[in-house]
Amino acid sequence: LIEPGDEIIVPDPRYTSYDEAIALAGGRMILVPTRVEDDFALDPDEVARRITPRTKVLLLISPNNPTAGVTPPEWVRGLAALAVERDLIVIADEIYEKFIYDDALHVSVASLPGMAERTITLNGVSKTYAMTGWRIGYLAAPASFIRAATALKEMVNVQAPTVSQWAAAAALDGPQECVEEMRRIYDGRRRMMMAELDRMGIGYGRPRGGLYIWANVTSTGLTATQLSYHLLDEEDVLVLPGAGFGTGWDDWIRLTILQPESALREVATRMARVIERHRRAG
Repeated sequence: LIEPGDEIIVPDPRYTSYDEAIALAGGRMILVPTRVEDDFALDPDEVARRITPRTKVLLLISPNNPTAGVTPPEWVRGLAALAVERDLIVIADEIYEKFIYDDALHVSVASLPGMAERTITLNGVSKTYAMTGWRIGYLAAPASFIRAATALKEMVNVQAPTVSQWAAAAALDGPQECVEEMRRIYDGRRRMMMAELDRMGIGYGRPRGGLYIWANVTSTGLTATQLSYHLLDEEDVLVLPGAGFGTGWDDWIRLTILQPESALREVATRMARVIERHRRAG
């Protein structure tokens, strides 16, 4: 996809495992900040301003980890037009595509005119079917890329376990009502946790997709790293500070909505205790 020194446009904040992959390929990562007022969607105008003759790839993560932002259809179409106009490859990470909330809509960029031949779509069964331990992901891309990727994969670990492949096929081909039921459960947890954050006076980008809430802890008087440490040390609550998702995000933490509502309410109670304790101490 790239030669050493070529540029890959990446939304920020981001799932930082991509950083190492880009560095390993000799690429140069060009970050595009996303904004809370846009619910952390990827703005095509911001992308266009960063395209240079060395730009070869656009990474689109929607829904996004950690922000839970969903890039809306009109912006996805704008990004697709940019890719066609500037001859870019799009890597579309759509692992959270089945978990969409409120009035958000997910559009797979590869489905748009002229995009199938220039899109590599990444997905898997870990999130949609709660099969994290089976370690099965998959991609859809032009045949020439698939051939090259297959050759590289065989040098890494030959193949995924056969039993995991059969299990993934059964999940993909089987009844899908369970996926919608899971989405409704996550939506209920999401709404409940947003209400708890509202009560604590903690802001957040509205989570429109995925399994996370990206919360701004400025009002606590602590940095995200400090709050994360106190939560773990004092109350056995684990959250991830924003510094793990890019520089300049140390006012933010990532919360998950994977636990039952009763557990999440207890998390909120413990968070409130820690925040109040340190407000008094400060």
